Amino acid sequence: MEVAILDTCVILRYTNDEYGAESVEKVFDLITKKRIAGILSAAVLAEIFAILYKTNALDRAIEILDYLRNIGVIFADVNTEIAILSGIFKGKYSTARKGFSYGDGIVLATAFIYSGCVLTYDSEFDRITDVEILTPEKFLSKIRE
Repeated sequence: MEVAILDTCVILRYTNDEYGAESVEKVFDLITKKRIAGILSAAVLAEIFAILYKTNALDRAIEILDYLRNIGVIFADVNTEIAILSGIFKGKYSTARKGFSYGDGIVLATAFIYSGCVLTYDSEFDRITDVEILTPEKFLSKIRE
């Protein structure tokens, strides 16, 4: 079974009905039908709550959490193994010219541990070689093959 690690921007594009929302909805449908496993890191959940709190949309964050639970998304805690690996990835991918956030490191470590690919629109992941990085559109094309 394919494993999709959901990045923050994927969830927010769906929530805000932005470019890619239809593709994200198709990914969610695959999770609901148990054709793929969808995993969300606790760090991504924290980012979603922080972003929506700043826009006075905490109720919306709770709705998103309930929706993701109801469709069968698996929530991955940040354990010691993920924390260590995310620190290594941060060190590996941070450069003087381009940073790499701890949150992105946690998403990457989660994908590595769960043998999944990261679904994202974030260009920070363009240089990643440790796991597969796909937009939701490319992911949908891949699983149709």
